[in-house]
Amino acid sequence: MPFVDRQGILANIEALRGGRTVVCLFNFDRQCSPPIPGVATKFQSDIKEALFRVLKESTQSHQGIDLCLYTRGGDVDAVWPIVSLLREFDKNFEVLVPFRCHSGGTLVALGAKKIILTPIPPCQ
Repeated sequence: MPFVDRQGILANIEALRGGRTVVCLFNFDRQCSPPIPGVATKFQSDIKEALFRVLKESTQSHQGIDLCLYTRGGDVDAVWPIVSLLREFDKNFEVLVPFRCHSGGTLVALGAKKIILTPIPPCQ
């Protein structure tokens, strides 16, 4: 999907959520070959620095933060620093879970004020 299309979708979500800033944190399901720095398949503590930059640049005038989270899990020790960082920018941040949110991602969601889940798609 082109970047412009993704921007439009995120703008629509922000409008539906009352002007809250949507920050996406997605992990891939498969390894890249060759590996690409910063592209991970697991939830890790090294995303804290990148997340800080995104939050600092995108939340200047916001109504709140919505973290859109898709992960298969990862390092549970990375959770507390990331939740603490999110709370520095918005004590009442909320998590949007479009599909999967395993392990460390589940713990991040539990650190939020509110969790918004999508319905589970039917098995085919």
